[in-house]
Amino acid sequence: MRKRTKAKNGVDKRRVFVVYGRNPQARTAIFEFLRSIDLAPMEWEEVIASTGNPSPFIGDALEKGFSMAQAAVVVFTGDDMARVGRRFLKPDDTNEEKILKAQPRPNVLFEAGMAMGRYPKRTVFVSIGPYRKFTDLDGRHLVQLSNARTNRTALADRLRAVGCAVKTTNRADWLKAGDFDGAGQDADIPDGTARVRLKMFKRDARDEPEAIYKRKIWIEFRNESDECLLLRQPLWRQGTGGIRATIRAGTFQVKIGNTWCPEKIGAQQINLPPGELCRLWAEPDEKTPMTDLKDMCQSDAQLGTVTMLANAEEISVPV
Repeated sequence: MRKRTKAKNGVDKRRVFVVYGRNPQARTAIFEFLRSIDLAPMEWEEVIASTGNPSPFIGDALEKGFSMAQAAVVVFTGDDMARVGRRFLKPDDTNEEKILKAQPRPNVLFEAGMAMGRYPKRTVFVSIGPYRKFTDLDGRHLVQLSNARTNRTALADRLRAVGCAVKTTNRADWLKAGDFDGAGQDADIPDGTARVRLKMFKRDARDEPEAIYKRKIWIEFRNESDECLLLRQPLWRQGTGGIRATIRAGTFQVKIGNTWCPEKIGAQQINLPPGELCRLWAEPDEKTPMTDLKDMCQSDAQLGTVTMLANAEEISVPV
């Protein structure tokens, strides 16, 4: 039977309790990694159960967890989608505030704050995948995880620094245990779907009496990739339960500051840098009333699919 390594206060220096959100791949990756460096991870639910109270105050659960384990590892993953409400946007706000982006679950943020407030020297924050940043926890407090050796070493060193009985000498599994790259999923894409390059984040049906084409569905997209995308030849495809529509040539616009360019007429093709916005419009079939179109745009229903060429490769974006 393994002999436990005890700290001066009697706490098992191998035990670490882990706080995580809804990303199961991230949970599996962090547990596999911790075991590979000879630590014994505990689930947050296990800590809750050990209090003997089915609904304990978070502070009581933290006290119990730190009485059983040497450290807490809080895993931040972008499980929710959030942005600043349009009513409260400021003129100088960046796209980080305006665009719907992934962020950690509220309970994970709350438990992280409680742990840092009570046990700052025994709490380690790690992040997997992209999400909205918050400066209070960036920098020295946060370890960005990936499959790279440098990132794995950083977490092992941080755990060793907070008193955990980390073992990496004469071991090799810890360099491969846990697929952190694979766990960095987009929270807004169905399970099993590959990471997208272009994603729709806003749509709006409008009746523009002064325009040549009066009925429009404006569709905004964001470049989710790390490369500049040359977008051209957009087409509308009707899906099951969707609507008939047509995308006319020359409707592409790019957002520069607060202005869509070209302002009055669109372009046949555009170059869209990483993280930036573009839009185009589709002309819906006359059979669908404008009131219904507006309601559908505000709902979760899929209206159709826009296909286009992105750097000469055809992509499909659900709308």
